[in-house]
Amino acid sequence: MYLGHGKHIFKTNWISWFIGFFDAEANFKTFPKNINYTTAPPLRRSALIGKISNYYNIGYGFHLSLSIKDRELLLQIHKNLNYLGQIYEYNNNRQEIRLAITKLDDLKWLI
Repeated sequence: MYLGHGKHIFKTNWISWFIGFFDAEANFKTFPKNINYTTAPPLRRSALIGKISNYYNIGYGFHLSLSIKDRELLLQIHKNLNYLGQIYEYNNNRQEIRLAITKLDDLKWLI
């Protein structure tokens, strides 16, 4: 049996496995974001720089982090999720690989 919507189609046994794996190894996060930016200077003024502004927002995302030893497993999960999100590898002292899904439409689908 298959479940899915549009391009996202899965075998139901994989979905059951993924839900259990997700429960043990993954999480949803929300976090504060402080964003700073500089606007372009007005054309009619002689100012060399624009206005410096900042605003606060809330970030959100799904994160699944595994040991770098489990790289092939995470790549297969990424493939089964139709390549939603980005893979990040940390080969320093952390020896970690992470799948991060942060686009709102992708998160809505995942939930």
